Amino acid sequence: MDVCEFCERLNQRQQDRPWYDFHIIDKASHFVTIAPIGALVPGYVLIVPRAHVFSMASLNRARRLELDKYERHVHERIAHQWRA
Repeated sequence: MDVCEFCERLNQRQQDRPWYDFHIIDKASHFVTIAPIGALVPGYVLIVPRAHVFSMASLNRARRLELDKYERHVHERIAHQWRA
């Protein structure tokens, strides 16, 4: 079985990962927001579940609601940072 890159790296301490790896910039109980190196545009982030899932579509209703709330939180933080 292949190892999930996100699961493997999220279980490592930031200082134990290579400098060019992603950085965790925000955390919630079941999700983390990461800033990958080589982002497509300024403010580009990924929200990743802490527990491995095949896809976000496989999250149960409670987790999807939590994700929706967390996504709004992350969006607000990014929008605040990039407002002129």
